[in-house]
Amino acid sequence: MININNTPWSNLTAEDIKALLCETDGETFFFEFKKDDVRNEKIYKEISAFANTFGGYILLGISDDKTVTGCSNWTEQRIHNVIYNGITPLPDFDVKSFVIDGKTVLVIKIEEGPSPPYITTDGKICERVSSGSMQIKDSAKLSQLYAKYKDQLRRLDNKIGHQDLYREACP
Repeated sequence: MININNTPWSNLTAEDIKALLCETDGETFFFEFKKDDVRNEKIYKEISAFANTFGGYILLGISDDKTVTGCSNWTEQRIHNVIYNGITPLPDFDVKSFVIDGKTVLVIKIEEGPSPPYITTDGKICERVSSGSMQIKDSAKLSQLYAKYKDQLRRLDNKIGHQDLYREACP
């Protein structure tokens, strides 16, 4: 997955977020902006899409036109609760908080998931397409996700040298 402003996640600063907002024309394949009033279901959909494709970032407290609006409804704790209760299996994610122009912005980093499909509590499986997230309705796409999962198991099996792992999970 790409880094924000070519900065590793562990070193990310508010200045990196500002630079991203200045340099990008808007949402992209890897970046989604959401205002503070976004519903839980929309967050589930975005996280499912990022985890099922190549990962990405949700920047909460930033509108689609890149205006920093800040967060008062969303907190790191709420994000953790929403993700834990809204997506299965649980994707790899992290959350950081930044103050930009005196307003709190929360950045959620979602890694490409090793165990797709990532499904929302309302049964949706999504993928990232261009600068948006779409529900997968095509069985061929679902087959691709399953193949990705089997490939990940095969690589893990080869890495640890236990041939039974893949055979048990993928008969």
